[in-house]
Amino acid sequence: MSYKELKEQVSCSELLYNEVRRDCIYRLIDKICTDSDTKEDDLFLALFIVRKDPSELTEKFIENLTEKYRRNKNVSSYRR
Repeated sequence: MSYKELKEQVSCSELLYNEVRRDCIYRLIDKICTDSDTKEDDLFLALFIVRKDPSELTEKFIENLTEKYRRNKNVSSYRR
């Protein structure tokens, strides 16, 4: 969901939207790096990163995206 779409439904600042989106991305990347991700996690990561409609994403695109992070297991993405 884009900030514009969210703003139509709830009131929040763009800064807050971006912080929450970024935090979700980091948490999902960490799940991939620890091999605890699910297909749903992979889909949500792709959606958060590319900000497209789910119907626009192919399974191959999602696999390629998650493999990029799976190869970099020694680099933690989540900021604690």
